[in-house]
Amino acid sequence: MQGQPLIVTQTDLDRLREHVRAARGSWHSYVPTVEILEQRLRRAQVVSSEDTPSQTITMNTRFRIRYPKTGHDEIRTLVYPWEADVLADKWSVLSPFGLAALGTQVGDFIWWSEDDQSHTARIEEICYQPETAGDRHM
Repeated sequence: MQGQPLIVTQTDLDRLREHVRAARGSWHSYVPTVEILEQRLRRAQVVSSEDTPSQTITMNTRFRIRYPKTGHDEIRTLVYPWEADVLADKWSVLSPFGLAALGTQVGDFIWWSEDDQSHTARIEEICYQPETAGDRHM
């Protein structure tokens, strides 16, 4: 993913920026990753829902990753923070994994740190993307 522009839809950008504003305005909901998300959004390539590449991870996209070291596959969904449920494989965009995955495409490698460990995975497949499915207001 390094070097490639982050691709986000205008809808996702608007919703994520609103979340950033709300988190910054409330001392009890501040999350350190909000600043990282805000920086990434400033550099994002913004596209309309209709023009979103079908192989791009947008909000509410379900996708398969593969860990190159083990060959293990997982299916995850990228969601807004209030929808996160790791047991249901719904990962918040504000998690280290979610920040790494947002805007990437099939074939990209992502890197993130979690629990004092570094992880690498390859985006293998998009199982469901709202924009491609015509669900453009999720």
